[in-house]
Amino acid sequence: MPVIVFSGVNHHNQTCVFDAAIVSSETQAAYVWVLGRFLECMRGKAPKAVIADGDRSMQLAIQEVFPEAHHRLCAWHLLKNATVNVCKPRFTTLLRNCMLADVEVEEFERQWDAMMDECGVWEVEW
Repeated sequence: MPVIVFSGVNHHNQTCVFDAAIVSSETQAAYVWVLGRFLECMRGKAPKAVIADGDRSMQLAIQEVFPEAHHRLCAWHLLKNATVNVCKPRFTTLLRNCMLADVEVEEFERQWDAMMDECGVWEVEW
């Protein structure tokens, strides 16, 4: 059964686990229920961002329960997708470096363009 872990970062930049849940089905209704209970436990304070996998049911549940939150894919799933869809180890390495770099938007875009040029993947639809 899928496990859902609610974690965040405290004021010391340390990861904190707030909650965890096990669901019997990966349906939108199940996720809405779990996210709703989490919101109750947090006294209505919704997260500003949610990092999850690309499951469509979870995406819809996040939109429903946390409409103001920014939903992003986790780095592990992004790298897995890159490995499967681009099939170039150098691209995956550069993508990891680009994703995890602590840089401003302009520097990220420069690194992105350099990565795309070096790997010759501008035409890859993914």
